[in-house]
Amino acid sequence: VVAVHDGDTISIRTSTSTVRVRLVGIDCPAGGQPYSARARLYTSSLVFRKVVTVESRGVDRYDRVLGRVLVD
Repeated sequence: VVAVHDGDTISIRTSTSTVRVRLVGIDCPAGGQPYSARARLYTSSLVFRKVVTVESRGVDRYDRVLGRVLVD
């Protein structure tokens, strides 16, 4: 994981590209809303700079992969 954009969106680096992933089943406050910074920090503490596995569930209207993210 190379970036945590908010509590429910991250970026991962694959061998060929960087992909935005929207975490399935998670809905966090957007930037500027109450607790948005806390949600981002929490997600970051779980996944930032870690190797993850993404189980894809499709793509959303913003071209983000919808996925279940597993951390070893």
